[in-house]
Amino acid sequence: MTRRHSFIRKLVYAALIIPLLYLTSYLGQPSIIKQEGVEGETGGVLAQLQTKYEFSPVELGKIDPASETIKLVTFGMRGPAANWLAWQAQQYQMKKDWTNLTATLEQLIKIQPNFVDVWIHQGWNLAYNCSVQFDDYRERYRWVIKGINFLNRGRFYNTKEPKLIAEIARVIAYKIGRADEHEQFRRLFRNDDEFNKGVPRNERDNWLIGKKWYRKAEEMVDNDSSVRKKVPNPRVFFSKASMCQLAYADTIEKEGTFGEKAKKAWEQGGKDWVAFGKRDMPTTDGRICRLGEWERYLDERDKLIVELEALAGGAAEELVAERMEKLTPEQLQARAIPTEVRTYEQQALAQEAETLLHITPEEVARLCDDRQKANKLVDQIAAMESLARLTKGYRGVVNYEYWAQRAAVEQSDAVLEARKTVYYADKALAEGDIPAALQGYRSGSAAWARVLAMCPFLLPDVNRQNAEREDDDETVDALEHLLTKYATALDIRNELFPEGFPLDMPPGPGLTGAVEHLVLQNYHSQEARRKRAKAQKALAENDLPAASQQYKDAMTEWFTLIDDLPHLEQMSCRNIGHEILQDVDAYAKVLGQLKLPVPVDFPLKRFMWVQITHDPATVMARQKSDQGAELVRKKDWAAARQAYEESLARWWTVVQHYPTVAVDRTICEEIQEDVDAFIEVNKELGQKLPDPFPLRDFLEKNQARLDDSHPTEAEASE
Repeated sequence: MTRRHSFIRKLVYAALIIPLLYLTSYLGQPSIIKQEGVEGETGGVLAQLQTKYEFSPVELGKIDPASETIKLVTFGMRGPAANWLAWQAQQYQMKKDWTNLTATLEQLIKIQPNFVDVWIHQGWNLAYNCSVQFDDYRERYRWVIKGINFLNRGRFYNTKEPKLIAEIARVIAYKIGRADEHEQFRRLFRNDDEFNKGVPRNERDNWLIGKKWYRKAEEMVDNDSSVRKKVPNPRVFFSKASMCQLAYADTIEKEGTFGEKAKKAWEQGGKDWVAFGKRDMPTTDGRICRLGEWERYLDERDKLIVELEALAGGAAEELVAERMEKLTPEQLQARAIPTEVRTYEQQALAQEAETLLHITPEEVARLCDDRQKANKLVDQIAAMESLARLTKGYRGVVNYEYWAQRAAVEQSDAVLEARKTVYYADKALAEGDIPAALQGYRSGSAAWARVLAMCPFLLPDVNRQNAEREDDDETVDALEHLLTKYATALDIRNELFPEGFPLDMPPGPGLTGAVEHLVLQNYHSQEARRKRAKAQKALAENDLPAASQQYKDAMTEWFTLIDDLPHLEQMSCRNIGHEILQDVDAYAKVLGQLKLPVPVDFPLKRFMWVQITHDPATVMARQKSDQGAELVRKKDWAAARQAYEESLARWWTVVQHYPTVAVDRTICEEIQEDVDAFIEVNKELGQKLPDPFPLRDFLEKNQARLDDSHPTEAEASE
């Protein structure tokens, strides 16, 4: 009975397998390409669908016989096999087994040659992750090139993938041009005859080669409508080639190339950017816009509004006049003040007034006799307003306006001179020629101040929340570089930034200097001011402990700000520097009222030490001290006593002016040495010390705290 049932089951299986084989053959029959002497066939249902939607192997790219064989051998298990190989590659990478990693990647791409994300991810992995595992920058560069070549191989198996070409461009441009070793990478790239075979040496710049690859990706999209849908963000995609040209112009200047070559590079960047602005860009509502025509859309909208208001006769003006009468005197006054000199409160009042006076197109349409025509104009105005708003948003994604303006400005002699001056000042500083460096930084600061006065847009808006790092922060980086290097040169000469420092001077009424502008963008400056406001409120309520805590928190915020902008230590911005000093003084007074000393771990010790060191009273005290020491060596006791007496008088001025001297062991030890010398001189003269002797009392009062294990400022800085 059992054998009979088994035989029947086998017959049933055979009966089912035969139609399934036929069905599989019908569905999966491969297509035959029509050639000379060979009739083409459309193939089965699956082959027809692959042809229709253009994802058959023939449509995707080159067919590799070895790859197709491996696909068959896996019996439909390509997914698990690919996952296992990817895991294996990761393990080899962690073990730094580069030979097996390379072999595993070869197997992986044989299994998934048409899965473009495999190529992109592993190419990026080789160029970015694997390259940094080596100490020698030459070996790092070799792995970057290996990643590029890997991506380039994937191009032949995926001939309709613009993002693969764009990824090649990105690695060439940004990995080589923005890596920590970009100077060495760019030099190696220029000398790489194998990779740049056939490219003239003077054209072997990674930014220009990257630009050419981005152009290839653009051509693929422009020439084949089937691949346009594969571009996720056309605004960013089509901006990259132009950005490479702009980055090239910026880079060669940083490397010391100025004059006509730099000017032409920026000029070409401007032309490329204008051409990018003329490209048709799809909007989210199915329309087409051009980023460079935003102003035209606004003009079209305004013309339609004028036409609508003309259709309403004088009714719109009458409505505005009625609303004008309802404005408060404060709103009218604020509205009359020029925008650039309004206070925050005046700006708010003026905005309220403008909101009340604004008449919408719908309101104007209700005043028209020809309502049908008016409503049509309202719809046109709304459509143009919507298009302008979308275009404005898209421009913000690539910071279109900034780069259009910057490309124009960078061609000017003023900017070229500013960058050139700072570049040669950097060289002088590196060579130890401090006078030449200081002169260069002074000239460079003045040049940059003139540029920013003419082109304030180069500094990002303080209130803008999403300024992109690689965009308008470039000017900020240039200024930070100048300020940091200038501060280094000044520190060598033991000097602060001079009064009237050009970048600290406001370019006009109601405006701030460039350095203060940088400070205002820093979160910690705003936090310090908020903490101070809370401390002042606590003081008004006579809550001294709360005021002390808020001032302490403000000190921490100021410390973090100075850590971000270290040139502030040397008074690159007088307004902010004095603001910090006032907060320190207020904090010390609150502690005094609480009968508490300034804590030894006071966060602004270093900042205060710099200010004390450069204070004229300190400078004079040290001069008199040196003079007294010289007179002691000559045994001119009377003159030495007078010199030390003047020195101590200056030190007492410092102590009174800077309440944090008590926690600065370096300064206190210096004062103690002068006090001891003064005592010895008086002994030689047989004279008594003056009574009272406030400096000795000051030192004795703080001796206990100064004898602890806290390091000196010099030790802390080391």
